[in-house]
Amino acid sequence: MKRSAIEAGAALLAPRQHPLRRDPVPPAWRPAPGACDQLMDDPRLAQAVYDVSGRMEGAFASNRVLSITMNNRARFLISLLVMALDAAPEGLTVNRFKALCAEEGICSPGRARAALILLRFAGMLEPEAETRPGRARRLLPLPLLRREHEERLARWVRAAAMVRPALAPLVSRLGDPAALSAMTFHLMRSFCEGARPIEHIDPVFRGYVEHQGFLLLLLGLVPASTGPDGAPLREPALASARALAGRYALSHSQTVTMLRQAVEAGYVVHAQRAESRGYHLTPEGLRMLHRFFGVIFLMMEDALAPLARGGEG
Repeated sequence: MKRSAIEAGAALLAPRQHPLRRDPVPPAWRPAPGACDQLMDDPRLAQAVYDVSGRMEGAFASNRVLSITMNNRARFLISLLVMALDAAPEGLTVNRFKALCAEEGICSPGRARAALILLRFAGMLEPEAETRPGRARRLLPLPLLRREHEERLARWVRAAAMVRPALAPLVSRLGDPAALSAMTFHLMRSFCEGARPIEHIDPVFRGYVEHQGFLLLLLGLVPASTGPDGAPLREPALASARALAGRYALSHSQTVTMLRQAVEAGYVVHAQRAESRGYHLTPEGLRMLHRFFGVIFLMMEDALAPLARGGEG
């Protein structure tokens, strides 16, 4: 059977020792029985999802080229992996990054290399000035990338802490670059040790979420469908396909196709009101988003709990 580019790259480039996993590797994280259902009953979850989704447009615009060339999952994980490897003892190098992207199923080595080129072109990475003999040259995150990553991670930690009180001690440490670096390392380590939040959501919804741009479109409809407290609006606003396409650099036809699929799946309503037409989320669409983010918050709690308790894990 012919291997995929990702599998072939992992076999060729796999490092001798994984720089992020523990040894021995603990069992992969899974949500505790009933934890997701319990979290769904917490009214603060809807507010936390609103808080994250309302800022997704800024996070997308900050690295627009990478966002266009990668799907949602790869774009987020690539940024996290870059910063996690920078925090690891051996640092970030081209070959190490390519190998881990392939090994963890994030993207092929070729796409990983392209991502690093794009980040360098955008003024977010640069090679170190001097390299010791026998060692690969490290890539160093520049202030622009550090600032954007720290702002994005801080938003996620604040949102997670709204529904997972164990993470509350970390909120006061969000201004500390060393603490943020440790949080990044722990989150990516959890992923490399097998934590996959997307595997613990409705399989039908998961199939849609894995399409490039689909999750962004749903998140873009959250502010039109709920208030800042997360409660559904009695009369939701209507977001047009054209506005959503422009916001996330998607083609209009691609956006219309995905929105039509979301309508058919029962996640979105296409409505007309007076002379305006547009889209908003259904209760089922909101429920699926809340559960997806709830699983992510549970994973974050598990990964960051040692830091919240004051240890290193």
